[in-house]
Amino acid sequence: MKEMDIRITELCDYLHFSRPTMYRFIDNYEAGKYRGIDRGVLSLFRYIDETPNIGKKNVISFIINNITIETDDSSDSSFIALAKKYENSKSASELKTEFMEKLMSSSELDDIADYCAECERILVKEILEEEDYRKIGRYVLFRYEIENQPEFTAKQMKIIKKLTEGRK
Repeated sequence: MKEMDIRITELCDYLHFSRPTMYRFIDNYEAGKYRGIDRGVLSLFRYIDETPNIGKKNVISFIINNITIETDDSSDSSFIALAKKYENSKSASELKTEFMEKLMSSSELDDIADYCAECERILVKEILEEEDYRKIGRYVLFRYEIENQPEFTAKQMKIIKKLTEGRK
């Protein structure tokens, strides 16, 4: 970037990402970890790598002509806007971001995601009915176990091992 006379802050302004996010993109790109990098940013990095004698004007031109910039419109409730807002927030965790990427790139967790979404809809109700408690029971117990981490019985460990033997 220095050779091109372009500062990271300028790139962040052009691409609408925070500096920490841009530095993470750069670190991931240099480490060959492309999965968590925004598509437009990834295409820019590849363009920079593949273009000899590139300069600031070339980079800006590439951004203008090849990258769709999504503005931060708070009325936009699309998943991409929400994900970018989360990613740029101070509460963003690497594990949660990785989990969100897994949800979007694989169908492996669809049943769990659907179940959690249904439970969240139930939990915002003011009054829960007996059927609601039946639906959210495993969710509530799961959260309890995550927070308290009780020891598994020998029988539970046997079941866990058997159920995970056939996984990919």
